[in-house]
Amino acid sequence: MRNYDYGSYEGHNVRKWTHQIERQSKNLRNLVKEGDDLPEWINKKVVLATDYLTSAANYMANRAAVGVKGVKKMVGMNKKSQKRHSSKRSRSSKRRHTRKMRK
Repeated sequence: MRNYDYGSYEGHNVRKWTHQIERQSKNLRNLVKEGDDLPEWINKKVVLATDYLTSAANYMANRAAVGVKGVKKMVGMNKKSQKRHSSKRSRSSKRRHTRKMRK
């Protein structure tokens, strides 16, 4: 078992959900014909799901390439950079909110 040091073991759940995604994807593909005129929201949902799955797969592929030891180092760097930049983000978001309120 690989531990990417994120606090809990989510591998079982991800595998279960991706299995369901795979089944539903095949089902939808069989229901839709090439020339069908579908509601726009269906296309948006499929595009969004594709984007999310691609992002997750790319993230895991990169982490697997780096290895567990490299991931632990990267996680530590991310936490440090988040702390460093969090005060900047909160100030800028306060400014944006204030500007919106003035208008």
